[in-house]
Amino acid sequence: MFCQPFLFGTVGAAVLFSKIEASQIAKGLAVIFIGVTSRWLATFLVTCEKKFNYKERAFMAFAWIPKATVQAALGGLTLAEAQKRGLPEYEEYGQAMLTTAVFAVIITAPLGAIMINTLGTKWLEYDGDDPELLQLHGMTEPRRGW
Repeated sequence: MFCQPFLFGTVGAAVLFSKIEASQIAKGLAVIFIGVTSRWLATFLVTCEKKFNYKERAFMAFAWIPKATVQAALGGLTLAEAQKRGLPEYEEYGQAMLTTAVFAVIITAPLGAIMINTLGTKWLEYDGDDPELLQLHGMTEPRRGW
């Protein structure tokens, strides 16, 4: 919790918005959209079990949308390595990867948080099967809309 703001701040500061081309933004957004859609579908399909209904499966898929920590940590590695080795042709690729990683964080983290907070209270119910979970939350009986 302590290091995350510094990690995201330094990654965001590394993006030079004046050097970003419009085509690079469009390609990055397309990659993010394809990745998020594929991740959503894969999560929805993997949770095909009798114990989950459609709303619970869709909620889990939405909960897997946020992408931030890995992108923030690894987004600039290609750029840093290209600069260290003096490979200017790869610096462009590294800048594109870093830019896409930053946009992935900017788009998916708030979107995922909104979806989780909004859909969780509407689509999920606690059925009272786990008394230890109730005790953990200081409750004596389940409430609806977790």
